[in-house]
Amino acid sequence: MINTNIRLMVGLIGTIILCFYGVRGLFINKPIPFVSYLFAVGGAISTLALILELKKKDTA
Repeated sequence: MINTNIRLMVGLIGTIILCFYGVRGLFINKPIPFVSYLFAVGGAISTLALILELKKKDTA
């Protein structure tokens, strides 16, 4: 079984990549900016949530 800290770290790396992909799409002016906004905002929110979850797991 996979450790929960490892699973959280894999999720954190994935959301950071998603956020950077969205920000990159905004900078190069893709034809559909809605998807880039969605990736950037969703990735940022989930990154913050996973960071808070990791801090909560470390203090417990």
